[in-house]
Amino acid sequence: CIHLIFKVMKVQYKPAQIIQITEESASVRRFVFKVMQDEPFTFKPGQFVMLDLPIESKITNRSYSIASAPNSASTFELVIVLNPGGLGTPHIWENYKVGDIVPASAALGKFTLPDQLDTDLCLIATGTGVAPLRSMLMHLHAHKLTDERKNQIKAILDPLGLSPQKRFGEHEIDVSRMKNLG
Repeated sequence: CIHLIFKVMKVQYKPAQIIQITEESASVRRFVFKVMQDEPFTFKPGQFVMLDLPIESKITNRSYSIASAPNSASTFELVIVLNPGGLGTPHIWENYKVGDIVPASAALGKFTLPDQLDTDLCLIATGTGVAPLRSMLMHLHAHKLTDERKNQIKAILDPLGLSPQKRFGEHEIDVSRMKNLG
């Protein structure tokens, strides 16, 4: 008999306004949110947020990796794949429009860059799994962290690894250019 112990996480939500929606493909959309609060919305590259959705389910929150680099504008991007058999993404597809306010959690998760980048990194992802790595690479590039440390950062990002309907970012991620940022 296996016993699983779940630590119940109490999550507080803040209002976040959808300021942009981009249809990347038939089943992938990029949503840009602006957190509406007095204090800045901060996150580390690689973290995720939870959206609390008004759906008929015991669990109404859904987790999405942040696909943008941290910024001072309190905005973040999510790249979301439609799951036609699910409850969350069909609701998002059918109901959410630019200007809508959505309850969003603070940034969560520990899949982040080390505080001190003193070793080489190898990042591999496909499809929308590119999202947290995109956040990391944009952060490293924006802060020229690879230049200072002279480390090798190899990224194999294959947004084309999915069927054409689930692809995203192929126009913005030049895999050959991003393979070695160091």
